[in-house]
Amino acid sequence: MSQHFEELINKLSSAHIPLLLRGIKRGLEKESLRVGTNGFLSTQSHPEALGSTLTHKYITTDYSEVLLELITPPSEDPTEPLKCLDSIHRFIYQNIGDDYLWNASMPCMLDPEKNIPIAYYGTSNSGRMKYIYRVGLGHRYGRLMQTISGLHYNFSIPQEFWKQLQSWDDEPGELQTYISKKYMGLIRNYHRFSWMLPFLFGASPAVCNCFLNGKKTKLKKLSTGTSYGPKATSLRMGDMGYSNNAQSKLNISYNSLDEYVAGLEHAINTPEPLYEKLGVKVIEAGSEQIKYKQLNANLLQIENEYYSNIRPKRVAISGERPAKTLSQGGVEYIEIRSLDINPFSPVGMTNEQIQWLDCFLVTCLLMDSPEISCREQAEISENLRRTVNEGREPGLLLLKDNRAMQLSQIGLDFSQKMSEVANLFDSCWNTKRYSSNVKYWEQCFEKPELTLSGKFMEQIQQQGSYYEVVQSLSLSQKEQFLEQGLTEQEQKLFKKEATSSLQKQIQMEEEPQIDFDEFLANYFKK
Repeated sequence: MSQHFEELINKLSSAHIPLLLRGIKRGLEKESLRVGTNGFLSTQSHPEALGSTLTHKYITTDYSEVLLELITPPSEDPTEPLKCLDSIHRFIYQNIGDDYLWNASMPCMLDPEKNIPIAYYGTSNSGRMKYIYRVGLGHRYGRLMQTISGLHYNFSIPQEFWKQLQSWDDEPGELQTYISKKYMGLIRNYHRFSWMLPFLFGASPAVCNCFLNGKKTKLKKLSTGTSYGPKATSLRMGDMGYSNNAQSKLNISYNSLDEYVAGLEHAINTPEPLYEKLGVKVIEAGSEQIKYKQLNANLLQIENEYYSNIRPKRVAISGERPAKTLSQGGVEYIEIRSLDINPFSPVGMTNEQIQWLDCFLVTCLLMDSPEISCREQAEISENLRRTVNEGREPGLLLLKDNRAMQLSQIGLDFSQKMSEVANLFDSCWNTKRYSSNVKYWEQCFEKPELTLSGKFMEQIQQQGSYYEVVQSLSLSQKEQFLEQGLTEQEQKLFKKEATSSLQKQIQMEEEPQIDFDEFLANYFKK
């Protein structure tokens, strides 16, 4: 272990310092497909009883009209995000009739790609922009890819903790500048060890054949309807998931916030010949109406199109671009985007996973974090590729400092560092849960059958069908949510938010709208 890491651990272990960790805030964003009784995507529009997808605080849609996104507010209580997610699920189930939520990352039975409905957000300029952006995603990457679900983990460290670290590092200057620099260091270390998340928490080792759409893959056939990677952990994070050739041209660096923002700005202002050929505005056949196929023909339509495993973030003023917000205000929190839905948990994640993630992220923060060279970036990409495709292969080799090392050894070494951070969290919350959790997941490095993908694959092989396993779990979880119901207070909260969100959307649509081209031009100027 580095001397600097040990020094920080020793300083943080003093009597009052661990309590600063209580100020860490966490929030979740969970995606789930809404499925009909026939096992295919629901044919019903987003239920009005759930409110407006444009303005609702807790319930919106991602790419598709049937791809729900459930959002929890940030909380200092590490157990609160899952409690909130649980109550949102219970409210949803009261209002979607016979439909149910598909509680896994890879989709259910799928109709032809053209029938996957794009999410609709109304007639305001903001709503139109969200819709056209999704139309563009469909043209660029196909609608099938957009049916993949994931879970995002938002994580922010309190100001008092940053002030303490800055004083120890003896770095003068503005606190926010220091914070942004340290968050970018955390992100670089996250990338170095990002393979650990699909290894431990990946839960997409198999897929319905309808998702493959006849494409040739290296997957094995398990049954008529199921293909799988014998040692795979997270097909969602592999070639059939969030990857594409056009984005391989992007050169977005995490070596500093300035470089990251500059990379994003370049991408949203650089034309891509493939997308120029597709066209932006076309005259619809059989009418004189102009139809948008995408927001623009650049490498990225907007910053959100960049499929990164982690993002530095700052809460933006409505209508302000994320890159501009980051450039002006600095990093406020990070968003982890490489988590599969945990099909064994009704809400898609467990408190044990959250505790492990907290320890992992603070370890990444406290470790030295040099800049990532081109050579190291190639290692990072290759390690992730090997882990998502072959992660449960005993003796699998990864790359570290230009040398091959066993995945298990790298994982165990890192877990030792995490155990020291876990002690800090235990002290902070007067518990032993963090240490025992790190210890539990540590055994997976030598026994990959204990990982989520290992346990999930065992069930799929026993039943012979990915679809049947997920459907059974999802329907059982639906019954559980309906039996629990909502408290009177929860009912009031969600009904009020649904009504309020619908009113906000109506108000936005009734306000005078400037020409949409002008609206877009103004947005990209900001």
